[in-house]
Amino acid sequence: AYGGWLGGLNDRLPLLRNDRLAARAIRMWHVFAAAIAAYVIPVPVGYGLMKLGLATGSDVLGGFGFMFLFSPLLSWLGLVQAFPVMFVLLRIGWGGLLPTLALGACLGVLHVLEVAAYTGSTVWRRQLVSGAIFGTIFIAIVWSWLRGRRPEGLAPSPDKPTEGRV
Repeated sequence: AYGGWLGGLNDRLPLLRNDRLAARAIRMWHVFAAAIAAYVIPVPVGYGLMKLGLATGSDVLGGFGFMFLFSPLLSWLGLVQAFPVMFVLLRIGWGGLLPTLALGACLGVLHVLEVAAYTGSTVWRRQLVSGAIFGTIFIAIVWSWLRGRRPEGLAPSPDKPTEGRV
């Protein structure tokens, strides 16, 4: 069995590549349903974090809770952009966890830039970092939802590197 540099973790979880033939089990509506889940799930989580932040006096928890609670106001644009790209990544065999998280981070930053361009506001570094973090969180929800609902479609790629081959 190939151990690889991650000790065989990719044998159970597709970190980079997924089996593109097995990904045929995932239809566009599966990815769309996962995007809808990523749109809805943060609302109760945000509410809970806000309540916890108020109870403990933590501004950080309250702030994250507020951002999650009101995230549907802006997250729909990133999710609309993400779900067709993610569908294509799955179909070409690059739907592993790391490329998907990179997609989320890039789309989160792009979303911040789009909103700033629309409103004419200045973009600060912390806003870009926040966009990358929230984009990664939302796309992780999409990927996890797909992994839970259609695990056969997110099977690791059968292509294993051999000695001397890059």
